[in-house]
Amino acid sequence: MLARSLGISLCLVPGSDLTLEYLDDDRSKPISLAVIGGDLDLIKKLNARYPTHHWHHHLPPMGVRWNRRAQKAIIRFVEERAAEVYFFAIGSPQSELLCAEIFRRGKASGVAICVGASLEFLVGAKKRAPRWVQKMAFEWLYRLLSEPTRLWRRYLIEGPSILRIWWQYRTNTSRAPVEFDSNSPGTG
Repeated sequence: MLARSLGISLCLVPGSDLTLEYLDDDRSKPISLAVIGGDLDLIKKLNARYPTHHWHHHLPPMGVRWNRRAQKAIIRFVEERAAEVYFFAIGSPQSELLCAEIFRRGKASGVAICVGASLEFLVGAKKRAPRWVQKMAFEWLYRLLSEPTRLWRRYLIEGPSILRIWWQYRTNTSRAPVEFDSNSPGTG
């Protein structure tokens, strides 16, 4: 909605839908996948659902964002594995921050995807918002109400910072409206 208010047309693909489409797509079956986060039950269920894949797993402690030792262990895990795709399931923003650091170091290979709870939705460990809630763009509220103790800070304190970013972009008059082609690779 914020992008639309700036004249930017985006094709919306929720991460949970993208994760499911990727794993179920017969054309892009990787040999080796790694999950950072989740638990052993998640990996067992993923392995049962996708038995042709070779799954690697790293289970970091809670609080990765503030734990430098845990961050270094994740970085080492990614740099030492030969996975084609790394699913970062440790939440935002620590997933994105670690991926940026791993990229800067330049020692890892493969593709990293920050998936949040997508894998847990996929195997039924967590319930995703009903379709009508998703279509109304209130999936975030559904998640907040389902896990208020864990998600209140993300959705009520950290998330609204996007409004500051939007306002700064909006007030910068040197920017022209951007049009994204939904038929080009990576946008549809």
